Amino acid sequence: MNRYCGAYRFDDPCEDGALYVSGAGNYNITDSDYKICRPRGTKGHFLVYVQRGAATVSDGSSPFTLTDGGFLLYAPGSPQYITFGAADNAIYYWLHFKGDAARALLASLGLTQFCFFAEKTKEAPGIFGEIIAELQYHRQGYDMLCCSLLIRLLTLLSRNRSDRNLPRTGNRKDVFRPAIEAMYAADIHTPIERFAALCFMSKYRFIHSFTEAMGISPHNYQSKIVLHRAQELLADTDAPVSDIAIRLGFNDVYYFSRFFKKHTGVSPLAYRKKLR
Repeated sequence: MNRYCGAYRFDDPCEDGALYVSGAGNYNITDSDYKICRPRGTKGHFLVYVQRGAATVSDGSSPFTLTDGGFLLYAPGSPQYITFGAADNAIYYWLHFKGDAARALLASLGLTQFCFFAEKTKEAPGIFGEIIAELQYHRQGYDMLCCSLLIRLLTLLSRNRSDRNLPRTGNRKDVFRPAIEAMYAADIHTPIERFAALCFMSKYRFIHSFTEAMGISPHNYQSKIVLHRAQELLADTDAPVSDIAIRLGFNDVYYFSRFFKKHTGVSPLAYRKKLR
């Protein structure tokens, strides 16, 4: 027998800019196919995740099949045609969310197309389950918790989508984890050779491979870390700029000031003054 579980937010906050989850649920389709036909789509975004089974989907164009680990994202107003196929213990999850902030969130995660595929995301069913429970019981703060869970879910799906294009040996970024961890503990003058050695690479192979995988050179990545540490120290402490410079590995406070201004457009003292 087909089973259906759904939960909804009963009120509409009527705030165009706010992100909120308006409904979520799952289908356990075992007896007969279940179809959704919405020529005018829905007012918000509609997310479908296939934990197990196969769904035939379309936005009015040629249909295709979404299988285990696949997820589908419809934009507001986009036609929705979905056939959830019946199979042994086929499970599908769905979720509606709205708000102008949703578009910015999706764009930041690269989720702007009609459909995406991902390797199975182990956390996804649990996150859907938590959202459904929050919408069922409407406990204090449930709306904020649902938004937090939605952001986590979309982030995980986006990561898996990106990692699918990497070699089967794993995520290329993992190769550089020892170097990245060392960068957070190093100062501005730590040589690139030291980070390369942690990854068992020559300096030049490390620079090329790191830049290709991370989208930024090791030097610029290290500079960004140092810059963020400098901003935190200027904002959270009363330490003199000269002491902060030394702590970050700068032997010359003027060199540190030039470095900071180059990346932020203001001097360290001006940055601190603006925050206070």
